[in-house]
This record gives sequence, structure tokens and C-alpha cells, in this order.
Amino acid sequence: MKKVLVLFLAMMFCLASLSSAVLAEEAGEVPETATFADEADADAVDTDAVEADVADTVRVDEVTVGSNDAFFYVPVGSDQLSVRTCSLPIFVVMGDEKYTAESVPEVAEKTGLKQLAFDEGAIVVFLNPAGDSWADEDLDGFSQIFTKFSDSSGENYVEGKTENDVYAGSLQRIYVFAEGDAADFAARNFNKQVSCFIDYGMYQLDNDVTPACTVLINPSVDMPETKEYDFDIPMAVVNPVQAEQAEAALVNLVPETGICAVAEGGFDVETVLPLYESLVSTVRRQSGVIVTIPDLEGLGMMEQVVTRPLSVCDITCYEYTSDAFEGAEEGTVPLVFMFHGGGNHAQFFAWASGWIDIAAEENLYLVSVDKYDRLTSAEVVELLDLLEEEHPQIDKSRIYATGFSMGAVKCWNLALKYPELFAGLLPCDAGYMKEGEFTGELEGITIEDDLEMKDVIIPIFYVAGGNSFTHEDVALDEQGNMNNVGVVLERIFAMNGVDDNYFYDAEKNVNWGLEPSETVSVEEPTFHTDLEISSFPSADGTVYTELCFDVQKGHETYPQDGVNGWDFIRQFSRAEDGSIIVD
Repeated sequence: MKKVLVLFLAMMFCLASLSSAVLAEEAGEVPETATFADEADADAVDTDAVEADVADTVRVDEVTVGSNDAFFYVPVGSDQLSVRTCSLPIFVVMGDEKYTAESVPEVAEKTGLKQLAFDEGAIVVFLNPAGDSWADEDLDGFSQIFTKFSDSSGENYVEGKTENDVYAGSLQRIYVFAEGDAADFAARNFNKQVSCFIDYGMYQLDNDVTPACTVLINPSVDMPETKEYDFDIPMAVVNPVQAEQAEAALVNLVPETGICAVAEGGFDVETVLPLYESLVSTVRRQSGVIVTIPDLEGLGMMEQVVTRPLSVCDITCYEYTSDAFEGAEEGTVPLVFMFHGGGNHAQFFAWASGWIDIAAEENLYLVSVDKYDRLTSAEVVELLDLLEEEHPQIDKSRIYATGFSMGAVKCWNLALKYPELFAGLLPCDAGYMKEGEFTGELEGITIEDDLEMKDVIIPIFYVAGGNSFTHEDVALDEQGNMNNVGVVLERIFAMNGVDDNYFYDAEKNVNWGLEPSETVSVEEPTFHTDLEISSFPSADGTVYTELCFDVQKGHETYPQDGVNGWDFIRQFSRAEDGSIIVD
């Protein structure tokens, strides 16, 4: 259902409060830095001389982006700084007057952006025009901001940036606040796609850096009534020239989602924080499409970040439970492990995969495991034992796992090494890799040596994208050997009684090399692609294996993957004797 948010927030301010690219710098482009113990005291710029509460410390880095100067406001004292990487917003502020290293902390304090930076652990970029006023040529400087950011959790961020002066932040969560002359610039330029070419070393990408949401404050021009972009462009305008014109124009920019706002106020904390909480922070942009970030409170869900000691290391999990979880009877709540992709983050995978909404409806216990590449399958089982001991509500007959890319690899590992513990698995977008591949522990051991095959049925729902940089369905190499998707399916087909002698045959099916009993097409409602779901029954006619192919899908997570997968595996549970029960 479309949702039009035309908000007159001036009446709500008293009610609202906010809770708490990897690219090396060009040679010689080292940011100048000022550190402030108290953002209101812009004279205290000597780092060694500052004696202040670390929790309130910020750093302002002067960075050149294209022909423009920018100041990167870094909340060094935030305990969230650079933690969530691909969940982190990137705030961009564009003003009516040019910013300086001294004025930036004052503006951050006055507008509430200091609070947002500390709460999110995110960078605020204060961008200046190249000339005396904002011109269309400054769009290049805006786009070049994002060559300074990476969303990879594999980077080593120290006080907000890497040794190559790359900052943490997600291109999916670019939020712009533009005032006065800059608001007029944004109105002219942000009703169309904005791109940024980034050289990642091994490959280059033309990235979409169109803001996920833009807030225009005190513009002197009418709002754009049309867009030059295939996807929604959420905007909010504060004090528009004509309120009625602004309302009608903004709705035209968001035909799919209706997410927009008109408000009264100023560029101050009383305006920015409520607007951020109610509108700006609710969206992200994935492959151009505006996607809503799960509203945990509205769904009756709670997020907890829990770190537990395992035999090899401590492991942190982002855990999601419904209001009904604590009071649930013993053995009644299914558990779903979630394993994010390489360089990704546990929170982001929970957001992007659709599982939070499923958990709210089904009262599932989601455990999204962060930076688990240090764990073998045995350590995942160790974690499972701890969870079952902590939470007797867990239904031990209904333990599931899902994963994307590197997380799919973990699912395949569990499927072959501990199938008797799981009622179903949902790997997405990757095949099998050796246990310990990411740590180099099994160097010299072949995939075939590492693969196990138990005489245990394990329900599988696998999703592959056809627009990925690698073959996510089955393919043969130049020597006629199956890729790692085919290698693991050889074992799965045998375990699930589909085919004891499987080998890829394109004449039977181009994606899977085996003729399915049925293939149905399901539309992905967010990205408007079609998922072909193929069923492969066992000898007794029961379908334990479904393989899915989306020809338009790249190497990314879609919310509908979780929805379709749960619709299939929810019917399975694991009996005490290890057999599969089909409901």
C-alpha cells in the first residue's frame, strides 16, 4: 500500500526526540585535521592540549573533493564510530554560506547533526561550493565525496578512517541537508540520477550516489515537478515558497513509495531531529530502488547486540525478537541463524533480507552473526548450544539458517557437516568453499576432500542471481568440471534422494543441469524482477530441494528471498531421531 507522508512537523516538535570504495587518497591529498573537545569551543584545535571527555570528542578533517573543499566531521568519541559500516548513513550538509573548520562544530551542535553523528557513529560531510555560490558544476564535487567512503567491514578503521584516509559509510544511505542557495542547487540537481565513478583497483564501477533522501531548507525556488530518473526521489522541504506547490511536486517524485514531507521550521535541532526520525532515516537506496528500513518499534521487534565467548574467540550477534519472545513457552520459538556477505555487516543483512518482518509475524528468534569468518561449523554449533541454554523458548526441532554470498558458504558448510541439527537452510548467491577458506586453515586441502555427505535429508532453498559478476547457478569450466555450486548440489541431490549420480547437463536445464518437476515464477515486488523457483522431488515424491534463479538479480540481497524461502522451509522440522517431519 502506498504511503504518502506529507508532514507538518512544526506541530510535532515538542513530541519528538531521537533515540539513541575502498579508494586511496591521491598523492599529496592528506586531510588537514582539527580536533575539538567541545564542539562549541572552536578555538581548541591543538590535539595534544585538549583535555576533555573522550565521549564528546570530534575531529574535523579538511578534504578536497573535485574542485570543492569539504570538512568531514568525525565523532571520534562515539562508541558506534565505523562499527556498522554498510548500515552507516553518510550525512552531507550544504549551506547558504561557506563552512570553516571552526564553524562546522557549531553548526553540527545547533542543527542536531552532532547527535545524529554520535548516535549513528557516522561522518557528516560539510561541502562548500567551488565558487562564491552554488552552481551546477558543484555536482561533481558532491559526487566525488563518495570516493572517500567504503562500506566494507573488512577495512581497518582507526578513529573513523583507514590509513588511506577512507571513511566508513554506505552509499545506500546518503542523506542531504541543503539550506538556502544550496537548497536551490539541490532542487535543480537531485531530481535526477547522480553517479560517481570509483576505481576499486581490481575493478571499476559507476556507482549510483543519488541521495536516499534530501531535505531542502528555506529554498527560494519552487520544487521540481518532474524527475529524470526511473526510481523514487524522496525529498522533504522546510518552509517552501508555496506549500501547495511543494506538496504536489514532491508526491510526483515518489510514485512508488509516496515518501515525502513538507514542514515548517528552520535548520535547527527542533526541525532536523524529528524529520530525521520520522522520514529521512526510514529509507535507503539499493540498485536505484528506494527500500524501507525495518521499523522495529512499529513491528513490535527489539534489537539486541550480544557478545559471547566461544572457544576460539568472542563473537557478536545482532539479535531480533518479538514482544512475544520472553513470555513464550519452552520449545515453541524457531531460531534462524543469519550469516552476512563478505565485507558486510550483521545488522545490514537483517535489514536487507526481509527476515525482520517475517520474524515479527511468525515470532522467530533471529540471530545475525557478525564477522563469523573466524568460525568453523563446529563453533557455530557451539554458539547454538549457548543460545539453547540461555533461551529455553527455542524450538530445537526448528533450527534454520540463511546466508548471503560468504554467508551462503557457511550455510553449505552446515548443510554437509551438521545437517541433523537443522530443519532447513537458505543459502543465497554462492556455492561451496572449504571450511576455513577465509582464514587459510585448510590450505592444500581440495574442496572434494573437505566435502562430507551424511545419510541425512536437509531441506534446501537456494537463490541465484543471473546478473552477478560470477556464476551463481551451475556452470562448467574449460576442463568440463562443475563450479562450486554444482559440486555442492551433487552432494545435496544425493542426500535428499533426488539423484545419486548428478552431473550438470545443460540440455536438461540450463541453470541446474537437471530437469525439475515444476518451475513457477514469482514476482519480486520491491525490485520488480521474476524469480523462477524449480522443485526437485526425492524418490518418494517429497520436495526437499528448491533451486531459484532470477535472471535480473545481481550479487545482492532481496527482501523477497527470505519471504519465498521461509514459505518453503517453514513446513519442515527435525525429529529427535534425526528424520525430517513435513507439516
